[in-house]
Amino acid sequence: SIEVTWVWVNEAGDIINNPTERRLFFFNFEEGDDGELLVSDYSYDTV
Repeated sequence: SIEVTWVWVNEAGDIINNPTERRLFFFNFEEGDDGELLVSDYSYDTV
């Protein structure tokens, strides 16, 4: 598992901090040409 923090940036460049929202992310990976795993798709649920 991974725990991350983030900030939202709107189109005007303003930072919108929302530390109370929690999300569970689900990632799909594909292997790149060099063997590195790349995120090919993701979804999330707000908890």
